[in-house]
Order: sequence, then C-alpha cells, then structure tokens
Amino acid sequence: AKRQSLADWAKDKNGQVKVLGEKVQLWQESGMNVLFASSQERIINQDNVNLLPKGVLIVDGANGPVTPVAEEILPKRHIEHLTGSFANSGGVTGSLVEWAANVADIDIGKKDAEAMIEWSIRTSYKEMRQLVERGSVDSLAEAFYYLAMKRLVSRHLLLR
Repeated sequence: AKRQSLADWAKDKNGQVKVLGEKVQLWQESGMNVLFASSQERIINQDNVNLLPKGVLIVDGANGPVTPVAEEILPKRHIEHLTGSFANSGGVTGSLVEWAANVADIDIGKKDAEAMIEWSIRTSYKEMRQLVERGSVDSLAEAFYYLAMKRLVSRHLLLR
C-alpha cells in the first residue's frame, strides 16, 4: 500500500479534512492518545467532538481548532485540552526571561534560561491540574484562562 502523509490521511476522497469520522476506528486502533490540532480553525466542533476517543489529550498549536461548544463537551468525555496559549507559552516565557536579563544587565546562560522556562511551564501546569482536580474548573483550558485572568487582575490591583 502507498504510504500517505498525515495531511493526505486526514482528508476524504474529495480532499476535505476529515480526521474525525471515517478515520476514528483506525485512530482508536493505533493507540495514539495525543492530538496536535493546529492547521485548521474550528476543526473540532459540535458535529465531530463525540467521535474523539475518550482519554485523548488535545494540544492546540495555533488557529483555534476547538470551538467553544466543543470545549464544553470535552471534559464530559474525559478529553483534556491544552490551549494554544499554554502550549506555545515556552517561547513567550523565553522572551520574558531574555528581556528581564537584558534590563537587569545580567548574563543568563542557556541552561539557566531553559531551567526558568521549564519551571514556569511546570508550575503553571501544576496549578491548572490542581484547579481541575479540586473541581474549581471543568478543564485544563478553563484553568488556563482562570489563572491568566487572576494574574492580570492581581497585577492591575498592585499597580493602583
């Protein structure tokens, strides 16, 4: 059989992206448990969210692949979702570390910078996970936005 690229595998015979639907059984049999969704906006929606296998982790790369309606359904199906804002936060954190070092006129080595970035991401993920486990929020995505808003408000109040 001819090998297909992932992009080809995800399309139906008319060339439309159709990862979910006719490919679900193959996906379930593959044992994959992480879906990196980034190439198409709103690809996971109310019409196909129930086709996702339970226990999958969806990681946004870009372009808002999960609709708000699908986002509400995911936790009920035990499907976790890391937003693109969180999944891509390493680059933003790295820029912040670099900027802070420049402002303070401090040389930070690559190892130290990577350690700071990793600490920041791990700490944020742990906080998000705790919010979900305590039942304060329904999903990792909701926990991300909750923490982001909480931090914005607290900094705003500090600046008053």
